Amino acid sequence: MPVQTDYALYTERGFKGQLVDEELHNVTTKIADVVIPYGTAVVRGSADNGVKIVTASTEEFVGIALRTLSGSPESDGAEQYEKKESANILDFGKVYVTCESGCVPGDKVYMRFAAGPGGTVIGALGNSADNDGTNDTAVLIPDATWESTATVGATAVVKLR
Repeated sequence: MPVQTDYALYTERGFKGQLVDEELHNVTTKIADVVIPYGTAVVRGSADNGVKIVTASTEEFVGIALRTLSGSPESDGAEQYEKKESANILDFGKVYVTCESGCVPGDKVYMRFAAGPGGTVIGALGNSADNDGTNDTAVLIPDATWESTATVGATAVVKLR
């Protein structure tokens, strides 16, 4: 029987939408108006308790979709909340997300509402307004900062205050 004889010194930093630690945080339950991938910024949806992915700079930021291991049977292992599914939304605390632009601690956090030169994934998080030459394609999330260093497309920590 084979035996494992070597181990990686470092493991994966974290998974998108995963809480960083048990530091003080707040999670609310909302209803997904659309399919929402884990680790994505969400805004107020159409119903009283609904959330959706941002589509305009004027929409109200609600939080970041947290990872869960109790998804619906429809998700079939996909890392997302299905439409009309209860979604855990972090509105205070630290969470792992994918940084589409690269970041360093203290950078401001922006959520993408339109495709631009820095990325095309709507709801993705970065560290700039990513102007397309005419308009910004991402909007600042108030009281949010990057808390770790990451290269483009790598996992990083966002702190919501």
